[in-house]
Amino acid sequence: MPPVRKVLTCKAFIKDEKDLTLKACSLPLVSDGLGGWRCTRRDDHVLKYKTGFCANGDCEGSARKTAAGKARPSCKWWKRCPCSCHQMYDLMFRTAEMERQVVDNSGYAPDTGEFQMPTLEERIAMIASSMPAAPSAPRIIESPAPDIVPATVTRAFTPTPSGRAARGELALWVKTECDIWAVDQPGYKCTPVYVAEAIAKTQGFVRPPSVGAVDAVFKRWERIGFAIIERKPTRFSSYTPDGIRLGLEGCIERAKRAARTETAEAGRSFRR
Repeated sequence: MPPVRKVLTCKAFIKDEKDLTLKACSLPLVSDGLGGWRCTRRDDHVLKYKTGFCANGDCEGSARKTAAGKARPSCKWWKRCPCSCHQMYDLMFRTAEMERQVVDNSGYAPDTGEFQMPTLEERIAMIASSMPAAPSAPRIIESPAPDIVPATVTRAFTPTPSGRAARGELALWVKTECDIWAVDQPGYKCTPVYVAEAIAKTQGFVRPPSVGAVDAVFKRWERIGFAIIERKPTRFSSYTPDGIRLGLEGCIERAKRAARTETAEAGRSFRR
């Protein structure tokens, strides 16, 4: 006879929403595909430790204020947080034979205002305020073809000790050549080799910039949604509608904001 396979069951606790008591989950565990086991009701399990709200004293039903006098949010995880504050309200609702609800006396109201991308002029002002030297203050060069090419934000770059391009300088050179190509639409393709050689002619360099560096600029533009980069061969095709509307600085700021939001969401998921 084949050996009888033992069924593994979940030993975590969940809170019954009707009688508000803890009971064992006891669901069969399933393979996670990595040699371990997991429960399909993991999101309902009572946590081993208090949430950050209760750990900081912002328990359910509390009405604490920040140092600035603003309302602090209180814990609403009554189904999962093991803090005694939730157990107290569990008893109150069970005694009154009422459906359990979150008790929120905090008066906290999150800021629901939607983020609006600053205008190009506002972004220029923010960039300028972060730069101490007046000669290097950025300025806007209007687009020669607003429907095809975005406006350019340029400034004077300080020479580097190594003699290489300063941070952001190569991208400005690349954009200048791509702008010319996008407007003129010559019969040849706007490859990294073409852009590097064009930069050398425009800037008066003996040797053109690294083709790999130009290719890295293309990939960065593609990643932030600033330009459309085609393959075989790798080449600049056009600026995206967002690229034309927001400009390079706007696309960079949007990508940074998206990355911060993704990091925050990952942190919240990990804590859960």
